[in-house]
Amino acid sequence: MGLAASQARFLAITSRKASCEFQSMQIAQQKLSLTRELEQATEDYNSSLDATKLVYDPSGEGNTTFDFSYDLVMNPSEVNNYTPFMMSRSDGRIALNGKMAQAAKLAGIPQEGGEPSKDSFNKFIEAMVATGGMTETAAIGVRKTGYQRYAGLGGELLDKTQTMDMNLSNLINYIDLRAGAASAGVLDKGNNKYEFGEDYELNTTFPKYNSNKANDHFYAWNKDHTEVTDYGKYNIELSESLNFNKESNYLSINGTRVSNSNGSASYTLSDLLTKDITLAFTKKSKKDDPTTMWKKILGNSSSFLNASTILDGKADLISLIGVERNKDGNYYYNNQKLDSDDRLVLDALNNMVTGFAKVLNVGDSDADAQAFNYAIQETLALLTRSKDLGSTTFVTDTYKACIDGSKDYNCWVYKNSNKSNNANTRAISLTSLAESFLTLYANGKNGFEPNGNNSTPYYITDSAKDSFYVTDDQGYLFSVDLTGDNKQTTADLYNTEYYSILFNSLCNNGWYENSYIDDEKYLQNALQNGQLFITSLNENDGYCYQHRYNSSTTTDVNLASGRTWHFNDYGYLTVVTDEDAITQAEQKYTQLKNKINYKEEELELDMKQLDLEISSLQTEYDSVKGMISKNLEKTFSLFQS
Repeated sequence: MGLAASQARFLAITSRKASCEFQSMQIAQQKLSLTRELEQATEDYNSSLDATKLVYDPSGEGNTTFDFSYDLVMNPSEVNNYTPFMMSRSDGRIALNGKMAQAAKLAGIPQEGGEPSKDSFNKFIEAMVATGGMTETAAIGVRKTGYQRYAGLGGELLDKTQTMDMNLSNLINYIDLRAGAASAGVLDKGNNKYEFGEDYELNTTFPKYNSNKANDHFYAWNKDHTEVTDYGKYNIELSESLNFNKESNYLSINGTRVSNSNGSASYTLSDLLTKDITLAFTKKSKKDDPTTMWKKILGNSSSFLNASTILDGKADLISLIGVERNKDGNYYYNNQKLDSDDRLVLDALNNMVTGFAKVLNVGDSDADAQAFNYAIQETLALLTRSKDLGSTTFVTDTYKACIDGSKDYNCWVYKNSNKSNNANTRAISLTSLAESFLTLYANGKNGFEPNGNNSTPYYITDSAKDSFYVTDDQGYLFSVDLTGDNKQTTADLYNTEYYSILFNSLCNNGWYENSYIDDEKYLQNALQNGQLFITSLNENDGYCYQHRYNSSTTTDVNLASGRTWHFNDYGYLTVVTDEDAITQAEQKYTQLKNKINYKEEELELDMKQLDLEISSLQTEYDSVKGMISKNLEKTFSLFQS
């Protein structure tokens, strides 16, 4: 290689070697940055292990807690026991978020407070609905109950006792009391307008057969459940005497056939629990299957077990399963007319379900609604099964044996006659269905456990003898609703009291808008550093008091009256380890650490490749440098010679 070529090669190697060394230095700097990043991530993660949050504990026992937020305690619910848990600053003024502050402005409540009045309260409720601070449903209940002028100012709290636990005997007496009232029938309002009394579901009535008199007509809700409709004369006959010459229907109460030929036939909801009530049907083909229609109904009905409202929000069982009442007085399912036996059973079952919905205290929770719906679904399932009681020789014995046999089963039973198909009988015990329904409801409330535990070992099979009904347990207590349709629900009373206390507090203490209060972190910090306080109701004397979020054995001031009240272990707000924040921090740290480790491995590989290239370049560098030196020596030697 000539001197010029060697020199060019030497310069190229030197340039490349310098570039590689520069890249190596950059990689080293990147590795140092990654090390610092990992150190910072580790420090942040270690700091997050001490993360805490403020939780709301309704009972103070620590069993169930909720992340504390403004919405949680400033909107009435079961969580806060429908009692205001207001945020306030040191001068007592109530902190309102944007929606509530706007409502207070629209209602004309001065920020420094003012004189409370009914008109101002009603304006406040209207404004709360308009701004989205409360629902129209809640507002309706508040309007119905009315403004409570001294709520939170020492006035007595509303009596919200609307339920009672009763054993079976007391439940039966209570149903008898309500079923015998005038409110349990059809009320003629004149001008062809009719209404049902609020307890009409507690009586099941089969009107007089084929009567043209209006008093004997069949009345029911229209399709939209908006008004009571006169469906004309009742076209199903309940026979008093056995008649095997035609298909006949029978209502048997304690073995006695009750007819609707000369007047209506009826029984009460309590009769189902105290008497043997059975529907029976004769002159049936041996191939007749009483479960056919019920299998169609149950098979075509989507499961409503998980619905959050009883009957999935429908007015009654008939609406739930999609059966329509026609103006001709008949029932239709998927355009197929129901036979008289299916219709009679459906009417009986419908009244049983709506009657228990009326009497039992089925709460507003999803669990209560699901338990009730579970009982409906499983009771319908009983009607899809049947028991063959065999056959008899004597015609009259067939009917009697079927009636007697129905008491032993929770499903359909059928008995055939060896002499005449006209005597073939099908029967269903309405009493067994009622006892099964209550048992299934009790199991549903126990978490859908048929054999839940030793305290509630109730279970239902097709055989009554092999079932253990809740009605057999005289110690079982049914939660009973003590009110009717026009009741002020417990929720209405609580909502009214809640918003009355809130309104009175705004008028007495004043208020201000806090635009940050919806932010949970801000709220937690403000409470912990003393920027905000809690103002809540003391049910012992009916006044609202201001206190620290963690008040325990301290004396705080009632700003409305100037009196003081002593708090003992408040137990509502607690600082706990923020497990969610720690988990998120751990996930973030793990992801970042893995990312850094991956990047370090890439850089390490690049560094090794550069080191290898630098080593190779260094060797070539030394070789070319040596070659240049020799060429120079030869050149100088040549010219010296």
